[in-house]
Amino acid sequence: MPIVKLEAKKEPASKYERVKPELDTTTLRLELRGPDPSPAASAEAAPPVDTPAAHVRLGRLDLAAGHLDAAEKEFRAALLADPHNASAHQEIAEIYRRRGKLEQAIQELQASLAVRDSAAVRTTLARIYLVQKKPDLARAELEKAVKLAPNYADAKELL
Repeated sequence: MPIVKLEAKKEPASKYERVKPELDTTTLRLELRGPDPSPAASAEAAPPVDTPAAHVRLGRLDLAAGHLDAAEKEFRAALLADPHNASAHQEIAEIYRRRGKLEQAIQELQASLAVRDSAAVRTTLARIYLVQKKPDLARAELEKAVKLAPNYADAKELL
């Protein structure tokens, strides 16, 4: 057998790391969209595509890939199907936060809390208040978060 010698190229790994999340989210997106038009049995096994939960999952994939507009579209679709979807409100708040629209982020987080009280959402709200230099409001949210989840490390750390 011939001996093959492989030479390692000295290319930065970051070049490929940037591509990998894009590929991963594309694969997951295709899986969530459902199978190709094949037998009906496999179509029954596929998760429903037009549910609020499916839109939230797709939105989270887009958000993780940095596609804020596509993610917002998915979260808004989830809210059209279920206006009381706390997760969709929370994720839209994250999009607003990333865009620097802190007042809109606060409104979305408050809408999420109106549906379902959560220590994580209250902690996120407190972080935004801290950025806005509103320590009293931040402390109030953190105290509520610790009351909801006494062992929640993120809230305890900020207090």
